[in-house]
Amino acid sequence: MRAFLHRLLLLLLLLLLLLCLACPRQVAPALLPVLKTDLDDFDASTRELCCLSLDLMFKALPGALSEQPVHELYPSLLKRLDDSADPVRTRA
Repeated sequence: MRAFLHRLLLLLLLLLLLLCLACPRQVAPALLPVLKTDLDDFDASTRELCCLSLDLMFKALPGALSEQPVHELYPSLLKRLDDSADPVRTRA
């Protein structure tokens, strides 16, 4: 539970930083590789938080990402729809 709260705090700080920066549309593409890697983490809470952060990024910055990075992210997100953990499937 403590690790989950730690990750949640880091995620919230990351999203706050993303939204407060002068050029969030330039930061968003740099975050995608990290988030894509975390989608395959062994810990379900990390995968869930990653799905949540992607959801918030897509909602906060519509159109900020070009087609190719989103296309590359799609297979990883599709795998999360069949995740073994219910919260991850719900977030994906």
